[in-house]
Amino acid sequence: WVRGCLLHLLLEAIGNEHIVPLHRLDRLTSGLVLLSLDPATRSHFSRLFQPQSMVSKTYTAVCELQCDPVPSRLSLDHHITRSPHEYWRQVVLPGAPANAHCEVEFTAAEDGLVLVRVRPTTGRKHQIRVQLAHEGLPILGDPLYGSVRSNDPNSLSQRLWLDAYRLAINDFPASPGGEALTAEWTSSRVPSVFFSRAA
Repeated sequence: WVRGCLLHLLLEAIGNEHIVPLHRLDRLTSGLVLLSLDPATRSHFSRLFQPQSMVSKTYTAVCELQCDPVPSRLSLDHHITRSPHEYWRQVVLPGAPANAHCEVEFTAAEDGLVLVRVRPTTGRKHQIRVQLAHEGLPILGDPLYGSVRSNDPNSLSQRLWLDAYRLAINDFPASPGGEALTAEWTSSRVPSVFFSRAA
C-alpha cells in the first residue's frame, strides 16, 4: 500500500521530496499521471485540475460486451453515489440529477470484448468503471464492477484493463505576453496493442 505506490517509488527513484501528484487514478488503473516537482508553480497546476478545468482526459478500456446492439458512440449521464451497503463501491442512483458525464467511442470488437475510448468531463470516484458497467459494458478484470466480482477491493489478482491514455492542458501557461499553449501527453500503451493483449 505504501512502498508499492507510484509516489513512493518515484521519491526513491529521483530523490525529489517535493514531488506531488496533481490528480489521481484508481489504484488498479494504468497510464498517465501528471506530477509537480516545484512547489512554486504547484498551485497554478493544481487549479487546472479543478472542476470546469481546461484539462481533458482520454482513457482506453477493454470491456466485456453485455449489451446489444453496440452503438458507435454513447453519451453517458448518471448520478453516482456511494453504495449504502458496501462503502467501497459506487452505484448509479436512477432518477437523481446527473453528476457524472462521459463520452464513449467504440473503436474495435473481438470475441465478446470491445475497445472503447472514454472522455470523462467530470471526476467522480470510480466514474468510468461504474458508468460503463451500468450500461452493460463492464471493464475486463474489474474486481468491483466486472462480471467476476471480488469481495476484496484490495485484491490485485486481476488486471484492470483501463488505461489513462491521454492528458491535455488547454491553458498551459506561456511566457509573459505569449499566448496560452496546449500541453499534451500520450501513454506508451498503443490502444490496438492494449486490446490484442486483453483479447
